[in-house]
Amino acid sequence: MAIQVRQANNRRGGRVGVKLSERDPLYAAGTYRDYDLHDRFIRANSTNMGSMETGEAYMWSGTAYGITGNTAYLSDTTGDANAAAVVDTGHPDAYASIIISTPGSFGGGSCGHTFRYNDSAQRAVVLWQPDDDKVYLYQTTTVGGWTAIATSGVGYTPVAGDRLSATVVGNILTCYRNGVQILSGTMSATLVGFTKHGLTNQTSLNDERFKDLVIRNI
Repeated sequence: MAIQVRQANNRRGGRVGVKLSERDPLYAAGTYRDYDLHDRFIRANSTNMGSMETGEAYMWSGTAYGITGNTAYLSDTTGDANAAAVVDTGHPDAYASIIISTPGSFGGGSCGHTFRYNDSAQRAVVLWQPDDDKVYLYQTTTVGGWTAIATSGVGYTPVAGDRLSATVVGNILTCYRNGVQILSGTMSATLVGFTKHGLTNQTSLNDERFKDLVIRNI
């Protein structure tokens, strides 16, 4: 499958230096700063994501994400543990958030955000994994070389309307639920040469639905 690349322009996503208080705002769905990359997934059903509303083409790896009923979902259930849908913002430090539309089962696996994505072997990942009541922060720099950065002891039950968000700044990876910090950890490999950020999924089921993706440089 061909991969298209469109780097975010300087106005949308390209702004850096956003202050700490702006990194996890509790927006109402559909409200954005003018430099946000965003996607409400309001378009025809498809087995691939296409492009964000702000024009950036998604790149994907492994099992594809698609659109159904104006939400994002895992459109192929082959169980590829390296599924990702990302956009290139041109900057390694970023914020990403998504709203749960339908919690689904999270299928004995997990969903989350991926940052500084190069390929399935080089990236940082935030995984929300409610089946064992934990949130995980991972990094990987080699094939199969997953390293846990931090693991939460806080139980997590998905609820429709929850905004799950995360940031990567320097070597610090942090995640939030509805604006409340859940977990933070330090990466040993910062992967600073990579500037793609987006969604990831680690389950073979596809009954979760998501809306209102926001990505911005920080």
